[in-house]
Amino acid sequence: MRATSILLVTVLFCRAGCLLAQTAPKPFVIEGTLNGGNPDSVRFSYTGAGDQRMETAVPVIGQRFTIKGETDGPGTASLMFVHKGQQMAKDHVQSGKDYKFLFIEPGTMQITGTPAQLEALKLTGSKTQAEFEALNGIVDPIIEEGATLRAAYKKATDIEEKKALNEKMGTLEAQRYGKTYDFMLAHPQSYVTEYYLNFYMPFYSVDSIKKIYTQFSPAQRQDRLGKSIGSILRGMEAGSPGQMATDFKTMDINGKSISLSDFKGKYVILDFWASWCVPCRHSHPHLIQWYNKYKGKGLEIIGIASDDGREAAWKKAIEQDGIGIWHHALAGVDQEKAMKGQESPNDITAKYGVTALPTKLIIDPSGKIVARDVGDGEQIGKELEKIFEH
Repeated sequence: MRATSILLVTVLFCRAGCLLAQTAPKPFVIEGTLNGGNPDSVRFSYTGAGDQRMETAVPVIGQRFTIKGETDGPGTASLMFVHKGQQMAKDHVQSGKDYKFLFIEPGTMQITGTPAQLEALKLTGSKTQAEFEALNGIVDPIIEEGATLRAAYKKATDIEEKKALNEKMGTLEAQRYGKTYDFMLAHPQSYVTEYYLNFYMPFYSVDSIKKIYTQFSPAQRQDRLGKSIGSILRGMEAGSPGQMATDFKTMDINGKSISLSDFKGKYVILDFWASWCVPCRHSHPHLIQWYNKYKGKGLEIIGIASDDGREAAWKKAIEQDGIGIWHHALAGVDQEKAMKGQESPNDITAKYGVTALPTKLIIDPSGKIVARDVGDGEQIGKELEKIFEH
């Protein structure tokens, strides 16, 4: 995948928030020792037994605190300090990070540090946290260099300079995903690998994902993250170039029945997007250009929007972007099930393994998928030229 084409990727199936295996709950204890600051309490959020999101607040006495709970296995948690009802570490609040993100697991763990430096807090006793920090040690320098380049890009006024900076950022992004993949391949049975693979699947090929997934333990494949990854992987396989496109039937924006099979004999672009997805909407001018250029040669477009429950915003975006010239339908996500981390049987995005927006596919007249692109659609544009210009 070309990292340079990914301006923003919105992960649809954020089921990885702290989903744990369905096993017998086990206790954990976190002993905290602070060497500075004067918080009067700690707020701690985590996923407990049975995937229940838990929140607790414990007092800080003599710069010490103890957090106790139960969890089914490794998972994520967040911690913040409070003084007289106010969150501390305001410098982190301004940057959008007013909490410490952690990986916890059953057993006894220790936290040390000062509330004023959340990122410097140290959690020991958690093998999963140690693996997380090992990954951070690999990718953080790349992330920091990318931040420097983004700052320079914002200040740059010369077009060529911006272009060069954008290419460098793309190269760094590719390095980041490459290094993350190397870590996951080397640690296939780590919960950190499950956590990140669930989010980063759009950046890797089906074969690359399989190399990791096939090394999951039987227990991993049965936990919530493992099931999510397996389900998405099957959708990605079904939605890969060379496969026959999975048919779907739904109602379009005008309340009329629409199915992919209605368009057999034509080239069809499936545009997976959403009204709230900025890069999706930035790609619409290209789609309009392609549609106007090739519609007379048999091109159709079906917009599949992840705006279930946001119909007004969906229709407004279609009007604002001037894309009502082609077909539109909602993805078909059952919001109630989505809130519970359950799959929606009518979800078109799941049928094609779409976990990031924008994603575009080209389906040929026989119903075979011939191209798939996550991002700006550059590959789709080139494929259309090959199809209609040669």
